[in-house]
Amino acid sequence: MTTAQRVTVTVASSEQAPRFPSPGAPQTPTFASMLERRTVGGATARSQVRREAVALADDAREIERGSSRLAAGEPMSRRELIELQETMYRYNERVDVATRVVGQAASGLRQLLTVQL
Repeated sequence: MTTAQRVTVTVASSEQAPRFPSPGAPQTPTFASMLERRTVGGATARSQVRREAVALADDAREIERGSSRLAAGEPMSRRELIELQETMYRYNERVDVATRVVGQAASGLRQLLTVQL
C-alpha cells in the first residue's frame, strides 16, 4: 500500500465499533443534493453544469461540421470562417473552465478524504 492510499482512523478510547445512524436520524447530504441547493442567479448548480455540458457538446458538433466542410474542400465565406474561429475559441474557453472546476472539485475531495476520522 502506498502512502497516498493509507487511511488513518482514530477509534474512541472505549474501542467501540462505529454505529450506523438510526433510520430516523438526519442523513448527511449527498453531493447531488448539495448541487440542487446551491443557486447562482436563480439557477441551481446542477442545471448550470448541465447547461454548460450541452453548450460544450453543441460547440463540438459545430466545430466538427466546419472541419468536415473544410476537409471536403467546400468553399466557406470569410464570415463562416470567422464564426468557426469564434466557436473554436469559445469551445477552448469552456474546456479550460471545466478543467479548472473539475480540478478544484478533485482537490476538495482529496482534502476531504485525507481528514482523519
